[in-house]
Amino acid sequence: MTPTLQTALHIDTAIESEDRVVVRLSGQLVARTAPEVRRIVDQAVAGSTRRVVIDLGDVTVVDTAGLMAITAPAMTARRSSVPLTIVPPSRPDARTVLDRVGVVPMLNCTGR
Repeated sequence: MTPTLQTALHIDTAIESEDRVVVRLSGQLVARTAPEVRRIVDQAVAGSTRRVVIDLGDVTVVDTAGLMAITAPAMTARRSSVPLTIVPPSRPDARTVLDRVGVVPMLNCTGR
């Protein structure tokens, strides 16, 4: 019997102040979880006047689909003049994809 791959991601969205909404992710930001992440981040950015923070600090794995789930809304935010910050994963292995592509500096994100 082949084991089933479990993909888990927890998403928490909170308005932390009048001018800041935070989307915190923990777990795996991969192809299976990317559509839900994209939907939630798009909602946070859409029509927002608040700074949007995407906190990937507790993300354990990021693949290219996961990368697109955060970069596409980040580019929309930039075009709409919505301030957006990405806190990269704290785990070096999870941060590899972001570092290889140069997403953090490209999006003018904050480092950890």
